[in-house]
Amino acid sequence: MKLPGIDLLPTDPLLRARASSAWYTPADVARRLADFCYGAQLQTAKPSPWRVLEPAAGHGVLIDALIQQRGPHERTVIDAIELDPSSAGVLADKATAWPCRVRVHVGDYLERPAPKKPYDLCLMNPPYEDGLDSAFLEKAMSESLRVVALVRLALLESRRSYERIWSKCETKSDHPQHWNLVHLCPMIARPSFLLGGKGAGYGKTAFMMIGMTRLNDGPTCVHWI
Repeated sequence: MKLPGIDLLPTDPLLRARASSAWYTPADVARRLADFCYGAQLQTAKPSPWRVLEPAAGHGVLIDALIQQRGPHERTVIDAIELDPSSAGVLADKATAWPCRVRVHVGDYLERPAPKKPYDLCLMNPPYEDGLDSAFLEKAMSESLRVVALVRLALLESRRSYERIWSKCETKSDHPQHWNLVHLCPMIARPSFLLGGKGAGYGKTAFMMIGMTRLNDGPTCVHWI
């Protein structure tokens, strides 16, 4: 399916993936991230349907996992943002078979205006080159009530990440935007991403899965996988 707009990315799949920072989420990692979304500590008092954000949607592997893990309410709305028009076309084709409404948007999430109402959930595997995962996570926290993400373990060490993200997780009762980190899961085996549809092998970067919420004051659960 062709979507309107000018496609300036390379045609070669590998070059295209690198140009758009496309590191496609392995299915087993996607399932674990979906598990976090339905964990008791991340449940909201708000009933279904949810409003969901996927700001780096790729071919929709995370959306597949979210839907397969527990069938969504038919009025659930998922906004899928994708920089690569070709991948967005794949998303648009798949959206016709998903049991809820998926709206595909082509463009850079970091340049997208904030929604009028916060999303119930943001689920993402953002690009991580040049600190993009930190920028994506900061923006998602400003637009969502809960965030589940795959990010670099190095985000725990960066002062910039502290200022953007972790300072908002402080437990001061008067903090203007109190967030709680309820899941922190460093990955012992570094994920093998599928780059441009081909196995990229195991990378040199260590990753972790995190689950964060504005709506729950429960303890943080830290475990290794």
